[in-house]
Order: sequence, then structure tokens, then C-alpha cells
Amino acid sequence: MKNPNGTDVGSLVEQPQSGQEVAKRPVMPSTPTLSLAPTNMQEALQAAEMYANSSLVPERFQGKRDDCFVAIQLAARQGVDPTMLMQNSYVVHGTPGIAGKYAIALMNAKGPFRGGVRFTYERDDKGAPTACTAHAIHRETGERCESRVGMEMVVAEGWIKNTKWKSMPEQMLAYRSGAFLARLYCPEVLMGMQTVEELQDVIEINPIREEPSAPQIAQDDRTILQWAFDSMDEAAATGHFLGWWDKNKEGFRRLVNQRKLSQADLNKISTRFFAKQKTYKAPPLEPEAPAGGSDLPESKGVSEAALQLRLDAHKQLEESGNTGSFWDDSEAAIKALPPGEQDWLINQVDEMLLKMESQQGS
Repeated sequence: MKNPNGTDVGSLVEQPQSGQEVAKRPVMPSTPTLSLAPTNMQEALQAAEMYANSSLVPERFQGKRDDCFVAIQLAARQGVDPTMLMQNSYVVHGTPGIAGKYAIALMNAKGPFRGGVRFTYERDDKGAPTACTAHAIHRETGERCESRVGMEMVVAEGWIKNTKWKSMPEQMLAYRSGAFLARLYCPEVLMGMQTVEELQDVIEINPIREEPSAPQIAQDDRTILQWAFDSMDEAAATGHFLGWWDKNKEGFRRLVNQRKLSQADLNKISTRFFAKQKTYKAPPLEPEAPAGGSDLPESKGVSEAALQLRLDAHKQLEESGNTGSFWDDSEAAIKALPPGEQDWLINQVDEMLLKMESQQGS
């Protein structure tokens, strides 16, 4: 039997040399003769509905027509059957990924290599794998293409925190070296997608933190959309409106990834905010006297970190006329402040923005 490249599947295992061990490569199943690929948007939507209603697709796709539609589109671009893609794709904390074995099979079937990808292991005195090199011969140039991943890299990058590196190191080394090989020599095969193993390594190193924003606040009978509108109006009434979007946008985007908020509702929230911003007038501020000899109102008892962030925002405002990048660049430092100082900083930045707007209008 031959694979789509015309290579005899029975001859895919390279004979080991010099004590090295070579792993057998995964093979992409042959394409069925019956093609059910949709040819237009309507057919794709109908197909997505059928897949979503099927009990044969993975449970994570059942009843989710939109997810099935995306999978169908991606499968068409990869030139594979949608069912195969669904069986080998996963979502890790909101980020889609594909199984490592599927990535290697894609590379064998669609990549530029002659004879497919092979894996050679290095081992220590006890026989434990210390490295794996994924290698193949380029079909057009005859060049040997390879990518090596060793345990020293696994430790240095912090991937070792993922327990699978201890329980199944050979497989993890093969999957990671294979993914590296694809990114180096045929990135179009993976189309920018990461493998599940790569995503799991990153999640283990940088676990997702739930922020105290919309997910925690909207726990009453209100929908998240209604909570956002109420919160926006409250911010406008208390003089905190201009910093409201920067404060909440990441929380809303996280809710979209978690499928707790639709993209359509997020668009409604952002549209309402920016429309309201055009006519927004802050409530009058009560006069405040400098405290403790400082030229900053309400600065008594405020930490040096908060004062420095206020200066950074002022500098950003003078240089660019807005504070957009300030909130992104200083996110970690702001979150480290006590809640009271966070409110103080937001209020200070709002006042600076209002002052600038009034100067521009005069």
C-alpha cells in the first residue's frame, strides 16, 4: 500500500545504525473516494449542522454548529476530511491545537519530503531518551532536513513541569521535534497552528489566571451584556468612564474565548462605549488641596509604585496624546497595586485625559 506521496508504507522504518533507534512515523490515511467537501457557504453551513447533530464526531463538537463550521473550513484548507480534523483537534484554554501525531501525519502527506519523516533517539547509559532528531529528505533538493530537541532544552524552557515529559518522554520528544521540523521547512502544512503538546507545555508554565472582572461580577440575574452596560453607566456617573474599556476589555475577550459572551455582544459593548465616549462629559470634580506637600491631589499614603505609574501615564499622554499602550505595558505593575491605589491611579489618569481634552477644546 502506498501513501499519497507514492511511498510504500511498508518501507517507512529506517534501519538503525550505530546503536541509534529510529521510530516509525505516523501515516496520513488515504483520502476516501467519496468527496463531501462543501463548495459554497450554504453547503458548509448545512454540513456544519449535520456534523453538530452527529454522535460520531467528538463530544466537544456535538451541538456546536459554529465550531463544526470552523473545522470544515480549516479541513478544506488542509485538504483533509473534516471528521479526521475534528478527531485530532482540541481547545486548550481557548486556544485551538492539533494532536502531535496528526501534525506529523500532515507533514508526511502534504510536506515536501521524500519518504516521510523519521525519528532518531539519543539515549543515556541507562537507556533513557535524552534527545530526539526528526529528519527527512527534501524531495526537490535532496537536502537532509532535521530538527533536534533534547532534554536539556526541555528543562531550560520549563516544559519539564508538564508531567507527560516524565511519563512518556519518547513520545513527547518526537512530537516536539516533529513540530519544529514542520515550522522550519514546511510551515504552510500546519498553517500556524500549535500542537496540543506545545499548548500544554505553555499552560503548565504560565497557568491562566482568572481576573476579577466581568466573570466574577456578573453573578446575579443580569446577563453579562446588561452588566457591562450598567457598569459603563456607573463609571460615567463617577468620573471613571475614560478608563473603563481599558480596564475591562481583556476580561470580555476572555469571556468570548470561554464562550460565555458572544462576539456579537462584545461588539455591542465596544460600539456603545466608543459612541458614548464622543459625547461624554465628566461630572464636576470637587476642589482638592495638595496633601503632604505633594503637587498630586490625594497622594498622601500612596506608594512610590503608584506615583511612578502616574508619571508614566503622564509621559505617555504627552508623547502620543492617549494612554492606550500605558495600560497594556503596565498591566502587571497595576495589578500588583492594592485595590484602593488602582482606583486612585485610574482616577488620576481620567483627570489627565479630561484636562487634555479641555485644553484641546479651548
